[in-house]
Amino acid sequence: MINFIIEASKNFVTHQMREKAEKSNIKIETKNDSIYTFIDVNYLGSSLQVHINYEKNVLSQITLLMLGEEDDSLESLTEMALETTNMLVGSAKVLAEESSQSCTISTPHKSDKTTFENINQNDFTQIIINNTLAFSILINEN
Repeated sequence: MINFIIEASKNFVTHQMREKAEKSNIKIETKNDSIYTFIDVNYLGSSLQVHINYEKNVLSQITLLMLGEEDDSLESLTEMALETTNMLVGSAKVLAEESSQSCTISTPHKSDKTTFENINQNDFTQIIINNTLAFSILINEN
């Protein structure tokens, strides 16, 4: 599933943000003011949870692109994080189904977590834009 999410993330950054996205080869520390979301996924019969941590500066950029206005309030950035999670994982679901792999997703939620510590990790990656961390993705089995 992680490969589909990476591809969907790169597609989102390329086509929506008009930037070049890359998968980071090293772990980059997240900032304390990041926004964490999660979404439940059933992939090939396995119950998974996809966690995505967004850097606030990237959410501000996405908000401006999607809504055409600057709004850096926590409420607006959280709503944009949830919507972006839905778009990324929804696109990954389509990519999986195009490869004849069954996948269903739930509604995304804001996480109370402020770090990925204490979450069992099956897969982890980070997406960078212009050598700066954009978001981190972690997948664990439920």
